[in-house]
Amino acid sequence: MNPLHKFIVSSLLLLAACSSTREWNPFVDRAEHDTIVVLDFKSPDPSHGRILADQIASELIRKGEFHQVLRSVPTQPALVLTGAITTYQKGNLPLRIKTNGAAGHAAIALSLTLSESPSGYQATQFTLRQTTRQFSPDARRTGRETIDWLQRQIARQAAQEL
Repeated sequence: MNPLHKFIVSSLLLLAACSSTREWNPFVDRAEHDTIVVLDFKSPDPSHGRILADQIASELIRKGEFHQVLRSVPTQPALVLTGAITTYQKGNLPLRIKTNGAAGHAAIALSLTLSESPSGYQATQFTLRQTTRQFSPDARRTGRETIDWLQRQIARQAAQEL
């Protein structure tokens, strides 16, 4: 293999190793935005979508990467997080404990879209999932792995992704 081919192959391998599973629209510059809006998520039960959006907004405030974290779209340019709760399984903690983790699991999944306002350009889309299946009942944690706990976990995960 000649040196040019070696360079091209090694460059492609390096680019593949650095690629993300999530694509970002090159027309949306995240660095230009110091405001993010978290709108209520679509859900069969609207209160679940509102509570989860509140938790994600709180995590974004705690993280401190944005100057403003809002719950409604402002007139100035901003990033807007929208989405839907695709899975919301409350689970049954006593059943999980009784069956040693074989049944009664809680689960939550979100489909999220980050876009730019007012242009409407979609910056990225991603999905997040959390479940108690990854945790066997443990006396030190019993009572902690509820749907509320999962919502806080997924809120932290969403803030990390943004």
